[in-house]
Amino acid sequence: MKLLNEILGTKYPIIQGGMANIATGEFAAACSNAGALGLIGAGGMRDADTLRENIRRCKALTDQPFGVNIMLMHPLADEFAKIVVEEGVQVVTTGAGNPGKYIAAWKAAGIKVLPVVAAATLAIHLERAGADAVYARMLAVEQRSWKGVGHCGMTESPAREFYADMIRRLAVQGTARVMFARHEGQDIGFIFGGMLGPCYRGQQFSYDAAWKDLSIGNLLQVEQIRWLCEEGAVRYDMGTASGEPMAYKLHWTEAHPTSQTWFLQPR
Repeated sequence: MKLLNEILGTKYPIIQGGMANIATGEFAAACSNAGALGLIGAGGMRDADTLRENIRRCKALTDQPFGVNIMLMHPLADEFAKIVVEEGVQVVTTGAGNPGKYIAAWKAAGIKVLPVVAAATLAIHLERAGADAVYARMLAVEQRSWKGVGHCGMTESPAREFYADMIRRLAVQGTARVMFARHEGQDIGFIFGGMLGPCYRGQQFSYDAAWKDLSIGNLLQVEQIRWLCEEGAVRYDMGTASGEPMAYKLHWTEAHPTSQTWFLQPR
């Protein structure tokens, strides 16, 4: 499984923001020449020809990969979606909507698609199209976790290839479930599993070692359970029914802790 910069063909794992009225062909070319993925922002364009002209100017100024950002609420989104195919754009990022109806045509043209996911419920619908990009984000977190530092997690073979294949297979069926914890725009943790009917099977969760004192893993488990309840899941299976029990998994599965509530009132 490749990392983000390897997927994009860039020197650095950096994607320039597709800023409307700022990210022109010249702007994107400059970013791509500097080693990032430059993006042309189509959000502020009033006609389709403007996008086509910016793409061609960018091609004239760089031989590095670049992409186009399409705001799906834009009235010309359908035309923009066709132009990126016609002009041979390598990467498309999307926002403000679900790009599902364009994915097949973009994939057929060899375009890498990176949807911006604003909410967990949207991630469910986008996972088929973005499995590789999502997995790259997971690996980036894993590299900064205690498992990554100790070379004993998903970043190592054969686990790296195994989970890459698993998330792709689950994504094709629409049953992969991934949630990220983020701080100031950066992923600091994730939790990953899959559905079989109404049953969820947890697979992996990890978090940046710099955040270990804030119980990111526990917070992700709580939010995942909340998400699964909203989806109608009836069981959270973490694989402790047979074999040697794992204490940290039992904490979230078959254990039934007792709690007490005390009310203190001053006299």
